[in-house]
Amino acid sequence: MDVHAVTEREVRRAIRDKCPTSAERHCLAYVRHIDDVNLSDVRAVRNFVDMTSENDVDVEAGRLLSELRDYLLPTLLSTDNVQHFTVQWKSPSGLDVFSHDDYLNSFCNTFFSSVACCIYFCMVFHYFPTIHVHSCLKVLKTILSRKKIS
Repeated sequence: MDVHAVTEREVRRAIRDKCPTSAERHCLAYVRHIDDVNLSDVRAVRNFVDMTSENDVDVEAGRLLSELRDYLLPTLLSTDNVQHFTVQWKSPSGLDVFSHDDYLNSFCNTFFSSVACCIYFCMVFHYFPTIHVHSCLKVLKTILSRKKIS
């Protein structure tokens, strides 16, 4: 039986199954690492770590996520398409507000520029050639519709 966590399955399908030949041009990954997570405050931790219904760390989900992050993503995407961010856990309640604010600013700026680059390259490779083809057809029709000069 092939067991996958929901997030892992969605990412796998999106990158490998839905766009296997164009993932390099159309897919980006953002990985957030949280340092020094304190597992004693289950209420805060369960927002950031997969937990079982018994409030234990879901080891299988963690293994699948680790496999996806550490082994599958590097085989499907170049290092330019995968961005890594690290935030600090502030015991016992959650993320450090100041480092999380820095993370969000950095994430938003990186996300914006990465997506803008993808859009630009898609326009260059898909839109502009189309304009060129239409211009060529227009010129060709003009040339072909002229009467032959003898």
